[in-house]
Amino acid sequence: MSIYKGTQPLAVLPTNLINTVNEQQALKADKLYQGFITISDGNVVLQDNCSVYFQEVNSATTFTFDTSNLTKYTNNFCTFEIILLVNTASPLTFPSNLNWLGGQAPDVSGTGVFMFSFRKRANWTNWRGCLEGKD
Repeated sequence: MSIYKGTQPLAVLPTNLINTVNEQQALKADKLYQGFITISDGNVVLQDNCSVYFQEVNSATTFTFDTSNLTKYTNNFCTFEIILLVNTASPLTFPSNLNWLGGQAPDVSGTGVFMFSFRKRANWTNWRGCLEGKD
């Protein structure tokens, strides 16, 4: 298996590594494509098989992150994204146990598409989060 950047090969993985990685379910073609779950109330109920959540925002929204449905979370990291389509500039409130990278909450004023990523290890008290970008 080769890994490419554009049309240029960056690496070729040996067959024994591919088999080992596939057995651990870390490298499979279907992992490149991610479905998403649409939420409507800011309540992100995390699922083992989904890492992208989408919401349209038309009014003030408070987000919560619920890990109760995760079955493999005990000694692992949980990483997910939220994509927001903000149609009406509104206050966005994130969980109090969220530490923003850089130490300061990002500017989420205005309208547009906002993309966030969040990560937490099971034994951490706080989530880590960042604004990936705004369009």
